[in-house]
Amino acid sequence: MGFACMTTLDCHPPDGVGGQSEGLVEEVSPFWNKDTTARRGKRRIRQRIRSARLTVLLAALVALVASGITSWITARSLSGVCNSRNDLWSPARDNVEYFDLDINNEFAAESRYRGPPTPELDAAWEELWRFGYVGIPRDKLPELNRQEHFPDGRTVARINRRTDHFQASLEVFH
Repeated sequence: MGFACMTTLDCHPPDGVGGQSEGLVEEVSPFWNKDTTARRGKRRIRQRIRSARLTVLLAALVALVASGITSWITARSLSGVCNSRNDLWSPARDNVEYFDLDINNEFAAESRYRGPPTPELDAAWEELWRFGYVGIPRDKLPELNRQEHFPDGRTVARINRRTDHFQASLEVFH
């Protein structure tokens, strides 16, 4: 005959039962199955890992949505600005007009700039690249991050001695 107690320390048999403590652990142990306890522990660990993954996934989703909204708002407020806050002054700035255009620029597309070398083809390229010089007023040099006199004593080339304009050429990259 056995009895159930929560700890093996201080477990005494009930009155009338004489010193039968040898089978005590064996009789109580079915209530505390080691396999069941281990399975419950593993299940709790898996649940915690699942909860942590879900939390990280939710945080990433919130961050992604927030960055998307921020990008959308920023793009709407800057539409049409063309990064003018970072551009240097240019004599062409007031004359440039922006527009969208679909260019037929496939490999085999016809163009006046493609084909075997001919005087007409060379003339088309010369016209495209040789567009001359422009005059830059003296007061616009600082806006171009330039100065009239270089540290080594050289000066910027003037168009002629009668004007206060300096010679420059436009370079366009896109």
